[in-house]
Formats: sequence, C-alpha cells, structure tokens
Amino acid sequence: MTRPTSNQRPVYISPDWMRCTQGMAFALRPPDSLLSPAALTSSNLWERTASVTLHAQAGNFAHVERLIEIIQDADDWHLRDCAVRIFALAAPSSILGELTKVYEHADYDTRIEAYTATRLTGDLSLAVALARHRSKAPRSERDRIMDNVSDILEADMDDLELAESNLDDAAYVRRVEEKVAELRTHYRDTKFFLNGEPLGAIKVAETIARLCAEEEPELRGGRIANLFSILEGMTGASYVGCLDDDCEPVMPKISAALNKLRQSGVLEKLEPGVRYFFGHRSP
Repeated sequence: MTRPTSNQRPVYISPDWMRCTQGMAFALRPPDSLLSPAALTSSNLWERTASVTLHAQAGNFAHVERLIEIIQDADDWHLRDCAVRIFALAAPSSILGELTKVYEHADYDTRIEAYTATRLTGDLSLAVALARHRSKAPRSERDRIMDNVSDILEADMDDLELAESNLDDAAYVRRVEEKVAELRTHYRDTKFFLNGEPLGAIKVAETIARLCAEEEPELRGGRIANLFSILEGMTGASYVGCLDDDCEPVMPKISAALNKLRQSGVLEKLEPGVRYFFGHRSP
C-alpha cells in the first residue's frame, strides 16, 4: 500500500469516514504499521488519527488525548470532525474535559461538531461545561448548545425545559447544575447518560428500533445516526449501509444489524451507565 504524503487522506479511510453512512468503518484494512509508535507521531494527521483510533479500539486509551492537538492543527475540516467524534466516543473520563477547548475553535463548523459530540460522551460534567459556554457563544450557536445539553439531561418528551429555556446565562447554568446534582444523587457513580437516564447498549438498540417503527422514521434520521454512532463506539459493531446518503434509515439493513447484535450476546455484556469503546471499559 502506497503511503500517503503530507496530509493526504489514505486510501483505507473513506471520504465518508465518521459520517452517517460509514461510521468508524475503514474502507480497506488499515496497515499493521499504524499500531507502531511511529504512526502516533506521523506527519500525516489522517494517519496519526487512524493510529490513535486503532490503539483505542484495541483497548489502549493512552493516546486518545493526541486527537485534541490534531483538531487544533488540522486544516482539513473533515479530519477535524472525525477527530472530534472519535475523541468524544473513546476518551477516558479523566480527559473528556479537553473537549471544551474545541468549543473555542476558530472554525464555526468545528465548534458545532464539538457541541454535538458532547452528547456522544454522555458526561454530566461536560453538560455543565457546555451550559457555561453558552454565555460566550455567538447567538447563532446558543440553540445548538441548549439542544445538546438537553439531550444529555432531559427525558425525550415534547416539553424540554433546557432546550427551550428563556433563562439568562447565569440562571441557565444554575438550572443545569441542579439537574446534574439530581442525577448524581439518584444514580451515584454512573458516568454515561442520555435523555436523563443511564445509557446502555440494550437501551440504544431499543431506541433505534422504536424510532424506526414511527410513521415517518426518515424525519428521525439524524437522531438514529447519533444513536448508531454511540452503539458502534460501545460495541465495535459497524452500521455501514443502515443510513443512506441523505441520512435516512434503510430499514432492512437496520433490522439485520440490530438482530445480529442481539444474537451475538454483546449487548447484555455492557453495563448501563458505563462508558465503553469497542467492548473495552473506558478508564
């Protein structure tokens, strides 16, 4: 396999990597050399990102923080987006707070990706950090921030207090802190939340199936894609083909993917409220 030059995207990485049609699946088998120490400091940032990802998929989380530097240094917006999402899914709890640095990124789309990726972490402290960032964000970004804070902390219903709040910035942060305190009191050491409750792989699969059974599931494509991203991160199971180029669900593919996961027994092995990456418990 010819080695890519500069920051050229390698052939084993799809143009749709980390997007709704492809997820984390590689287009071709990555070279074994990506697991070498040299790949972690490669001058090609795509190669470096792939190396960090493969190490984490194998249960070695020691290098995930390198993704933050890649996000700051990369000129390619797609590469930045990939690094943001992989960091959110793979980072140990001890370094998840580094995602707040990306809230301040100079590029609008990268900031939006970081806000969206916050929900992939399921982390209560990051929900508070994102709420605090609202006061510094441009007005055009505030609704995105509130939506993602709400996704972590509030049950899925029509009346979403934190998504639709008219509170001033200080009062909004206090309300978010109150919600987080309530969840921590009730669930104690739980680290992974979505919609105000501990999240597990079984729950994610059930929610995807429920959304697909609605009258117009194509309207839920974005949410289904995010749930598949979480499920792939937790289990390592690919969802290639489950959503089309318009990010609309492909029902036969989704049914087959969920049935395969259920039959594998993987879902039952993952404890609700605990962060996993490719079946490995996140430290």
